Amino acid sequence: VTGLGINQQRARGIEQGTPLSFFDELGYSFVEDIQLRRAKQRAVAEGIYPNKTEAALGGPDWNALLEDATLAGEKACAGNDFGIETGYWNTYIADDFVALEDSKALSRFMPSPELDDLRLFLQVCQENDVEPLLVIVPVNGWWYDYAGHPQADRMALYQAIRDLCDEMDTRYADFSGHEYEEYFLFDIMHLGWRGWVQVEQAIEAYSRENGEAG
Repeated sequence: VTGLGINQQRARGIEQGTPLSFFDELGYSFVEDIQLRRAKQRAVAEGIYPNKTEAALGGPDWNALLEDATLAGEKACAGNDFGIETGYWNTYIADDFVALEDSKALSRFMPSPELDDLRLFLQVCQENDVEPLLVIVPVNGWWYDYAGHPQADRMALYQAIRDLCDEMDTRYADFSGHEYEEYFLFDIMHLGWRGWVQVEQAIEAYSRENGEAG
């Protein structure tokens, strides 16, 4: 756990892959996003950011970044057919690979009581004039199929999140259709090389639309 740079509570959530851990990870990601934005604000104040090349081009070259991400993901995921980072694969899956087939056949995300937690979070945002951009991150479709988790249940969770966002008038970046995109995820449910590029692109677009600095 220490070697992966993840605290124990978060690591347990990663291993469990439950609806609760799914929403816990949303919370972790929200905090990390705030930290990254503050770091970026400091860099702007110190004249370090934006990168002059990016500024000259009018912003990052997203296509080039995606190409780089694809190459990095391909290199990092050697040794399995599920697009999972090799270290994660060797640590958590390789020894139990055969036994894990259909191990989630009875697992379900829906109905999910954690949607009530998300509703409360969005209510707090409204009450404090915060306009979040919710990012809907998929799970690794190849792995969840192998583990026997029904795709229909996954789709139902994504739809429930979309419906709640629409109800609460909350903007969202929906990447639920990327379950089978190579290197979008790092492991079975966390953003990876191509995923982070596309999420950052969505965040930048959202920031520009809301008049924030790029």
